[in-house]
Amino acid sequence: MRLRHSSNVPSSASQPAPPCWQRLGYRSRAYLKLNELNDKLRLLRPGMRALELGSAPGSWTQVLVEHEIETLAIDLLPMEPVCAAYAWHVHDVTAAA
Repeated sequence: MRLRHSSNVPSSASQPAPPCWQRLGYRSRAYLKLNELNDKLRLLRPGMRALELGSAPGSWTQVLVEHEIETLAIDLLPMEPVCAAYAWHVHDVTAAA
């Protein structure tokens, strides 16, 4: 038996709710890992500096900035800017010119 789409049901009702990391404004669920690690080890302190290699999509960068850590984020992939972080998009240096 096939179900027919009812026009009186809003289309948003059939779509699942976005994951919690999206609702909180993070770019991926990777922020959970860094926050969990920091909760256990207390690694992140304001005033620190971080060099983040392979930073796209930027969730860890967001967490570092939230902890008032001066961050330089570098990746081969382009990344949307994160407020208060320096981002550097580099091209693949191993590719033939």
